[in-house]
Amino acid sequence: MDLPAELSAYESTLTAMIRPSLEMIPVRVAAPQPPLATKLGGSPDLPPGTAWPADADGSPLPLTFQVNFTVLAERFPDLLPWPVGGGLLQFFHDRSSARTLIHRDLAALRSATDGPRHDAEYRLDPVSKGCFPDQPRDYRRFWAVRDTLGPQHTALLDAWARQFDPAPHQLGGGADWYQGPGYWQGWAQDQGLDPLDLYPGDDDGEDDDEYEAKYEQAQQNAEDRALRENWQLVFQYTPTQHTGRYYFLAPPGAAGGWDLDRIQAVFQDH
Repeated sequence: MDLPAELSAYESTLTAMIRPSLEMIPVRVAAPQPPLATKLGGSPDLPPGTAWPADADGSPLPLTFQVNFTVLAERFPDLLPWPVGGGLLQFFHDRSSARTLIHRDLAALRSATDGPRHDAEYRLDPVSKGCFPDQPRDYRRFWAVRDTLGPQHTALLDAWARQFDPAPHQLGGGADWYQGPGYWQGWAQDQGLDPLDLYPGDDDGEDDDEYEAKYEQAQQNAEDRALRENWQLVFQYTPTQHTGRYYFLAPPGAAGGWDLDRIQAVFQDH
């Protein structure tokens, strides 16, 4: 959808904000996907002799998805900041536990045979699309334009912008946040901090307003650090069995691509 002529004065500002992403479209399959496939459900590919990932009680966790960055980078070489050397991202979770695994040596992986499986398996078909950024420093530019418009032009802008909404399953681009941009949460986890309690002090003797102000300042500091370090959305995954969404975030590594060794999973519910 082209930008309406009534908004042509803002074309360069708006189009400069659009970021590339890959919508990952789930397609149900009748047979298990081949090894190293990008998919939802099914069996994971693991190094020989590696136990199926489990929760703290030792119960195996079902594979939620796996994403093959190596293959996707070959298909879309300049689209996203692919991790140097590629890799395979896997996520296992049930209602109470979750684990994220990164595999670098894909040639050593084999399809695991023992463990829980989802009733259905889906391949994830990538489709290139544009997406508006969602980091506060960038998205404010969109609202700066929108706030200058009257009701009729605002409606035109919003209708045009909907084509750049994030997809339920998406690599790169901007996230569709349930509770506001979570880059600060990824940064906090990377630093070994609890993102829900960044202020480490004791609130004994402090009134609620004073404690809340310190918490908000700590959160703002974390967000500032995350934006300076250029934390980015790697993958957005939207479950179907319950509310909420998972976001996988990472900063760029020394060579510029996503640093998978620092990837962090953030969950937000409605």
